[in-house]
Amino acid sequence: MNPKITNQKTVAAIGKFDGFHIGHQKLVACTVQKAKEANALSLIFFVGAPSAPIIEQSESEAIARSMGIDLTFRQSLDEEFRTMSAEDFVTKILIEKLNCTCVVIGYNFRFAKDRSAGADDLCRLCHKHGIECIVIDEVKSPNTNGEVLTVSSTLVRSLIGCGRLEDAAIYLGSNYSISGTVTRGRHLGTSMGIPTANIVARGNIILPPQGVYATRTFLGGKGYLSVTNIGNNPTISEGNAVTIETHIFDFEGDAYGEYIKVEFLEMLRGEKKFDSLSELTDQIKTDIEYVKNKYEF
Repeated sequence: MNPKITNQKTVAAIGKFDGFHIGHQKLVACTVQKAKEANALSLIFFVGAPSAPIIEQSESEAIARSMGIDLTFRQSLDEEFRTMSAEDFVTKILIEKLNCTCVVIGYNFRFAKDRSAGADDLCRLCHKHGIECIVIDEVKSPNTNGEVLTVSSTLVRSLIGCGRLEDAAIYLGSNYSISGTVTRGRHLGTSMGIPTANIVARGNIILPPQGVYATRTFLGGKGYLSVTNIGNNPTISEGNAVTIETHIFDFEGDAYGEYIKVEFLEMLRGEKKFDSLSELTDQIKTDIEYVKNKYEF
């Protein structure tokens, strides 16, 4: 196990934090506040890499910093960590590595070998070693249908995966987004008079269903309304790779190589194979007009 990451006392939040939904945000806010009261550093101890992240690791760390977190550390799930006993987790991780005076966890936190220990076990062991342990209860909120649901990364992934982006935004506390560097595509949009900025989703980040979306795009410190297509352009040819293409309204210039963030507002329609390129162009223009009429920036 690596040596102590700081000589200052810390208040540490521990978990995957794979989406920074409103439950995660409550946990982080508590950590920052407790650290201020204890004159300690606030820290997020990221455990492992989620198999289907909602946001990329670099973005989750940036969000943590923006919320007031002083330090972040990402722990790989190596053999030593995965087989650690509950007692060793407290002594080797919380005390020796993180220099904890207080730890903040969610109600469903699991740790130790085979995930055999839970929040109550950690509280008991922390008390034994003079460390405060704060457990954040489940966070609930109604969705657009009025159903009161417990927020979780699993719930948010499910909502994104079926295109329920307005509900996903409720539990994320902000619109679902994808970020990336604009790459050169096949210039299909340009040939139709509707140029697009193309980005590649990195890693195994979860994506909404293939289709067309009302979006907002942030580029060069400015924001623009936009429409985004996730799909493989079946009207052009079969068997294409899935691409993320965004037509940015009222943007002039070359975005190649620029880093952009695309926020998803609403699913407009599923991807469809049109009978002709002109029919596809007319539909895209209809989509653009709808977004311009409904949304403001």
